[in-house]
Amino acid sequence: TVQVADINGDGRPDVVLSPSELAGNSYRLSWFEAPDNPRQASWTEHIIADPIECVIHGLATGDFNGDGAVDVAISEMHQGKDPDEVVIFISRNAGIDWQKQVLSTKGSHYIRAGDIGSDGDMDLVGANWSGPYQLVELWENTSATHGPSR
Repeated sequence: TVQVADINGDGRPDVVLSPSELAGNSYRLSWFEAPDNPRQASWTEHIIADPIECVIHGLATGDFNGDGAVDVAISEMHQGKDPDEVVIFISRNAGIDWQKQVLSTKGSHYIRAGDIGSDGDMDLVGANWSGPYQLVELWENTSATHGPSR
C-alpha cells in the first residue's frame, strides 16, 4: 500500500510503503525521503516499524495529534495473525522516531483519514471486507493531543 505525504516537513512529497500480502510473513513499514531531484538521486529509506506482518491493506497519513507533523496510520486485514491492529504511528523528530498507538485489535481491511466530525482534527474510518467484523467503524479524534479513539 502506498501514500504520498511530506513526512519530514521539508516541502517535498515523500513516499510511505507498507507490506500488504502474504499473511504470516513479515517485512517493514517505511517511508522514503524525496531527494532534491527525485528523478536523478536516490531516495533514502526510513523505517517506521520492523518487523510488521505483511497484511497492511489500510494506510493513511495526516496530523493525528495536532503537533503539525505528518503521522502514519495502518490497518491489518483480518487474515493476519491476531491481534489484527489498527495503529497510528506518531511522528517524532521529523519522521526519524515513531510512537505506536494501538486503536483497535479487530483490524480493518481499509482505512481513510479525514475530518469526519468537521471539528478541525483528523479521524479514521474503516471496514473489513468479510469475517466477523464487517461494520464500518469510526475512530474519532476526541483530542488532537491523543489521536483518534473508538
